[in-house]
Amino acid sequence: MGRPPTAYDDLEHCPHRLPWETDPATPRPAQTDLPLQAFPSWSKAIRLAHSTGLPGMRGYYLQVREWYRDNLMRVFFRLHHAMPVADRAHWFAPHPDIRSRDGSFWQDGREGTEQATGFMIYPGQVQGILGEDILLEDTLDPGRHAHYQNARAVIARMGGRLSHGSTLLRELRKPSAVLPNVDMAWVGREVRYADGELLLVEGQ
Repeated sequence: MGRPPTAYDDLEHCPHRLPWETDPATPRPAQTDLPLQAFPSWSKAIRLAHSTGLPGMRGYYLQVREWYRDNLMRVFFRLHHAMPVADRAHWFAPHPDIRSRDGSFWQDGREGTEQATGFMIYPGQVQGILGEDILLEDTLDPGRHAHYQNARAVIARMGGRLSHGSTLLRELRKPSAVLPNVDMAWVGREVRYADGELLLVEGQ
């Protein structure tokens, strides 16, 4: 059925897209008019294909999902600026408790005790310095769009197959994977990423 445009196709004016974008406490750029986006408009043929359950609609369903997520980020942008400046220090202060993945509204994934499952996000073969050319991230974060775009590959220690960050990396066609057991001693050394596997270059 084709691949319709998503919110990622227009990132020129996106102050609402930033690291930890669903945490209202995350610092934001200055307030600006950021209207919600209209629901994607489908042709009659696409609506018919959807209603009859025809295959090939994945791209259109992703379009709707990214429309929802983009608008959600716009709402959080508004929420942040709606908090009076005098009250932000109190309400936006870090919570003293560990933010586990269970029952947590927002978190960065680094405090969880569970073991992530490794998987390939997007295939490819690249070589470079881990932590520089090939990014090593704690979690997948769509707010780091520009960093992902400039990297040769992206490796995350935690993330989901259908997460926002995974979707972004597929949109960018960026070689990437979730690999929870990457040896931190490899950071700063030359490695090779090949279709979901990370290897230390011999002689390093």
